[in-house]
Amino acid sequence: PANNTLLSASIVAPTAEAADAYATYCMVIGLEASQQFIASRPDLEGCLIFSNPDGSMSEWRSEGFNLLQQ
Repeated sequence: PANNTLLSASIVAPTAEAADAYATYCMVIGLEASQQFIASRPDLEGCLIFSNPDGSMSEWRSEGFNLLQQ
């Protein structure tokens, strides 16, 4: 298992297979690299849940992810 602060990665992609593969990839590369990866891909949106140094959890969403929920 990867040792990083990323707890969950939810990805929206053109296909379910791609979304699953990219979510797994994000879990391996960690939070900051995942944010950059998702932001660099216009065909992807994502929501990342991660742990903070104090043990609390936070959420990062790509710009288009919120639009998908409306």
